Amino acid sequence: SITPTASAAGTIVADKTNMNYALNAAGSYGKIYGRIRYTSTANTAVTITLPIADLAQPSAAFTISSGAFYTANVSGAFQVINSADITINTNHTASITIAAQPSAAIVTIWVPPCIYYFTDFGDTPEP
Repeated sequence: SITPTASAAGTIVADKTNMNYALNAAGSYGKIYGRIRYTSTANTAVTITLPIADLAQPSAAFTISSGAFYTANVSGAFQVINSADITINTNHTASITIAAQPSAAIVTIWVPPCIYYFTDFGDTPEP
């Protein structure tokens, strides 16, 4: 499992968060999936960091477009579902940045269990 952290603009709700991953032995492809719930503490963008020790370290960060989806409950009203990118970083982490939400907004992020084929890990030859 993964224990995500939020930048200073949000607080993770641990009992509503359940993130997991499954990777090949080399850590160069697999899936990252689950649900993250956080409460916005300021009207600014929030970056959720997912530490994954088994994730191979690419030579440069790269982005999986629309790898996650999120909605926000603001004063009892739900906003439409938005997409978010997942960035695979060079320090064995993945991150998801969510647009600014009003303070006290409850944001739920879903990461579907899709297989991601990472081509930026310098595999020789490429699988």
